[in-house]
Amino acid sequence: MSHSRLSLGIAVLLVGAILVCDVRARTPVAWARPDYPNLLLNRSFEGKAHARHDNPTEWQVGGGAAWSGENARSGRAVVRFSGPGWAGQRLRLLPETEYEASVWVRAGTGLQSEDGGGTVKIQFATSGEGKDVAASSESVAPGAEWQRITVRSQPPPGGRTFVRIVFEGPEGAVLWADDASLAPVDGELPTAPALTMSPGGGTFEGPAYVTLELSGDFPGGTIRYTMDGTEPNAFSAPYSKPLRITGSMTLKARVFHDAYRPGPTAEGRFELKPLVPQTGVPFYPIRWGHPVEEWWKGHVYNPESPIFVKEVASPEPRVNVADVRDAHPETKTAGIVEALARLPESGGTLWFPKDRGPYELTAPAEHVVDQYGAHCQVAVLRRSNLHFVSDGAVIRGKGPVHFLFASLNFRRGQNMQNPVTNLLFKGLVFDGMGEAAGGVYCFNAHDVLVEDCTFRNMRPRRDIAPDHVQTFLARACCENVWLRRCRFESGGHGAIVDGLFNGGVLDSFFGPGIESHPLPFFPNTDMNIARRQMSSLMRHCRYVVVSGNTFQSRRPPRGGVRAVDLVATEALVTGNRAVGYPIFVALKNGGIPPHNWPNMFPGGGLMILDNTTENVPIFASAEWQLDGPGGEQRPHVIRGNTATGLDTILRIDHSHDFEFRKVEIRGNRLAGEKRPQVVILRRIADRVHNVRIGPNEISGEARPPVVDEKGQPLEDVDVRVEQQ
Repeated sequence: MSHSRLSLGIAVLLVGAILVCDVRARTPVAWARPDYPNLLLNRSFEGKAHARHDNPTEWQVGGGAAWSGENARSGRAVVRFSGPGWAGQRLRLLPETEYEASVWVRAGTGLQSEDGGGTVKIQFATSGEGKDVAASSESVAPGAEWQRITVRSQPPPGGRTFVRIVFEGPEGAVLWADDASLAPVDGELPTAPALTMSPGGGTFEGPAYVTLELSGDFPGGTIRYTMDGTEPNAFSAPYSKPLRITGSMTLKARVFHDAYRPGPTAEGRFELKPLVPQTGVPFYPIRWGHPVEEWWKGHVYNPESPIFVKEVASPEPRVNVADVRDAHPETKTAGIVEALARLPESGGTLWFPKDRGPYELTAPAEHVVDQYGAHCQVAVLRRSNLHFVSDGAVIRGKGPVHFLFASLNFRRGQNMQNPVTNLLFKGLVFDGMGEAAGGVYCFNAHDVLVEDCTFRNMRPRRDIAPDHVQTFLARACCENVWLRRCRFESGGHGAIVDGLFNGGVLDSFFGPGIESHPLPFFPNTDMNIARRQMSSLMRHCRYVVVSGNTFQSRRPPRGGVRAVDLVATEALVTGNRAVGYPIFVALKNGGIPPHNWPNMFPGGGLMILDNTTENVPIFASAEWQLDGPGGEQRPHVIRGNTATGLDTILRIDHSHDFEFRKVEIRGNRLAGEKRPQVVILRRIADRVHNVRIGPNEISGEARPPVVDEKGQPLEDVDVRVEQQ
């Protein structure tokens, strides 16, 4: 009779490449730090939704290895091997130090017990040579209790070490592994050195720049930091360049090394004040933790603020683009590239006189890749303090994009802490000639103002950007980006901002030629994924304002189009007018981005105040939960709005298994053929809490105020209705 055998190995392999982990969670979680002296992260394989095969400091899995909730020895999850597979971590260990590696295993089906079960083997091996340094093996019978397998050895010298659990058993065999450990035999771990923070805190006018550094050399060490006052952990952002602090916050940093305890924490409290320079785009700091409406009251772009900035002065020198174009008849960029070359590195202003336009771009599209790629006719890279000013001149070209402004920090392997800054676009008309997708794209830019500009004759270019086809784009850790008094006449989306902090759109017009959502505020969680950590902050939109805009839908409107699409917390939507859209505001939240991280700061604070809608069937749609997991959330308020032709006040139909809470709908004037309702997906009704409706002025044929998706009344739900 043939006998099947099971082979499981924990292999420690030398890997030469040094990979730096990125932020995954900012709140204390089981896998965010080792249980010292155990050096392995997530020793009990928890949080399968958080694990990615390309995250070098968590478990990587391959073959028949996968997370499972069955037969866990501790916690809620294990790694289950169904046939050959592996799971591993990379660490930099200390040479000439003896380590003990262990794992608890339990054999399942697919093994024949006549031969005593399978074999569990622990190996220390180098990937370069592929030979064992040490090995241990024991038998494990099917259905046996959990058994701990242990071996001691020194790691191969140099580089990173790959700690890997390998299952080499037959197809169909099942084995569970849990509670892995790797620690020095003597249990002693050295502590990483301290660092210095300069400046160590204080009050600043404008943004602050902070340097973190070690006093000496520490090979393999990484400085990691947080900006929300929590202790840095193994998933916090790695430091590479001086940090640009743009809001009042507590900065903490410490040194990490795979084989050391973290160093002592350096901490500084930074308070920022507004900066209105004599020339250039003004700066107004974020006030983390404060309600968005309070923050907006004092903002430099709020006409009611005592420090309102009506006009922005532009820096010298000033170059007339028409003169440069005429001096360079061979130009394919209407003299713009040549004019930029005349400005010093410190910046200046390009002047486009209207009476000498249009300014036609005939240059072929250049493909520029930073974190993202863009096909643009004029690429302005790593340059700040540039103003593009006109009295109404037309810049036209077939694109796909006219201008790209980018720091290229991702290409240089840095986090997004050295953005391009102080960019102004004023009085320009960007004409896509029926071919271009967009006029201005900004990647990793701070302090940007676009005012009195028009975007016309644009069209969606899904051949180059299937999901992001917009006339204006700000992404990759942009901050303090504002558009005011602009016109978006045609194109895919109107203006897209990804993960924007401190920004918004004011007193602008979105016409019926915009084919999709006029104003999406999307998350930019690409800045936080494995091996691409560009920001210490979770990049969903925070502290954004949509005020005084007009949204005029196409006829008939495309199903599902939202005038304002908010993946944001602390957002203010006020004084806008929308006509003919299926949905006015889609409320979403960055607490449940694609990779399932918790919020950096408490969720909540979506304020929808004093807007007017006409023939918009759904006023607000909550397609994701509004509420970040954990922490205190401020309520979301819908107040003082006037809506006619309304069918649904609020539709709650998110598909995520999280709670939805704290919504106030009061002081509104809501009218429809039938009385507007709240619609809640029945299967999530028990996860809806503390929704308060009224008093409101509601008119129309009487019907139940709260119903499910089929129009059936919902009675056992935490929604309180007080009508007037």
